[in-house]
Amino acid sequence: MRRLFSATLALLLLFGAALPIRALAEEAPGEDKPVVLDSREAFLAFAEACCEESYSLGRVFELACDVDLAGTGFEPIAYFAGTLKGNGHTVSGLSVTRAGSRMGLFRRTGQQAAIYDLNVAGAVLPAGTRQSIGGLVGEHAGSLVSCSFSGEVSGVSDVGGVVGRNTSTGRVSGCRFRGSVTGEHQVGGIAGKNEGVLAQCVNSGSVNTVPVTPSGEFHFDLSALSQDDFLNISNIGGIVGENPGVTMGCTNRGSVGYHFYGYNVGGVCGKCEGFLQACENTAAVEGRRDVGGVCGQLVPFSQWDLSKGKLDDLEGSLLTLQGMLDNASRDAAALGDSMADEIARMQEQCDAAYAALGSLMEGMDDPEINPGSSVHIDPETGEIVIEGGQLFQADMTEMSEALNNLRAESAAMMMEAGGAAGVVGEDGGRVQQPVRRRGRRGQCAQRNRRPLRGRDL
Repeated sequence: MRRLFSATLALLLLFGAALPIRALAEEAPGEDKPVVLDSREAFLAFAEACCEESYSLGRVFELACDVDLAGTGFEPIAYFAGTLKGNGHTVSGLSVTRAGSRMGLFRRTGQQAAIYDLNVAGAVLPAGTRQSIGGLVGEHAGSLVSCSFSGEVSGVSDVGGVVGRNTSTGRVSGCRFRGSVTGEHQVGGIAGKNEGVLAQCVNSGSVNTVPVTPSGEFHFDLSALSQDDFLNISNIGGIVGENPGVTMGCTNRGSVGYHFYGYNVGGVCGKCEGFLQACENTAAVEGRRDVGGVCGQLVPFSQWDLSKGKLDDLEGSLLTLQGMLDNASRDAAALGDSMADEIARMQEQCDAAYAALGSLMEGMDDPEINPGSSVHIDPETGEIVIEGGQLFQADMTEMSEALNNLRAESAAMMMEAGGAAGVVGEDGGRVQQPVRRRGRRGQCAQRNRRPLRGRDL
């Protein structure tokens, strides 16, 4: 009986001790349960914890109240890679004045980051290098949806009201800016530089403007500026300063540009090297040169696809051409020495192009290079670069020259063939050759290769 009582008591004690542990386990948040930020202290703790890159990865956070950062000594959030649901709340009182680059409420966001319905108000006015400066994010690589910033943003390059630099994986949609943005290079109401996607964004703030008196007179002393100063302001846009990426469906309602000052200034985009569609500007735009209501300067965009399939197609075409030239060379004697010489020169250029292609394909087999990547050609410098890989300038130049020479020799041979066919007719008399006229198609193609620039003012 005593043993039974002892055993029963032990079980009761064990069960009673397990109750608190079980209760704590049930209350502990799981991986999918959002972390609720329901006070200023909770938000500050969240911001401090994000100094570790792994802290936010895969986690969900929800803002449950407005947060005023005034007087807190807040430091920009170093790195964010999770999901933050702002729920329409506002983080106000933001003040960033420390020296450095990649500054904003968030300094950097990763590719996995997603920020929704967050409003921010304050000033991002850092000192020092001041590159990649934005109201919400300095350097953005994730998704930013239906967010806004109100206030002041200032930097040197890649300066935007919402994000400073939107990288190739960055997506900014339905975002808004109100206030003022100032900078020297790549300055925009939404993004300073966009390499990713900007969609359905609206800017109502001013971008690189100057204060005016009630009478409308500008307070801007041109005599205090040197020639270098005039060249030091470039790529300024109401939505984006420089756009190598995609900008579509955006609207600018804020004034853009200094009076007689600045290059590549546009109501939507200062300088566009990428894709621009269905955008609108309704405000005044001013500048020195290459100034446009929508875009200051449109740069021709070219891209070489060096995927294995395309290289194989080119190799097959060159081999086919070599076979045709070999057959033609055997019959060249009947057409005369000049025709034989043309075919021989064309064979040399075809062999050179094939050899250059072989060198390029060997380089593409380098394990450090992604065989499916594309080569971008800088329209201003002509530099050829494979993203994430090494330069193939020599191989590309060699192949380009060989293909151009091959085309020239082909044209020369066609002219020679036409002359040879027209020298003697069946009856021994000369045959009149038809006159070839250049069509409008060739003229348009040539014209389209020129940069489209904003009207000089």
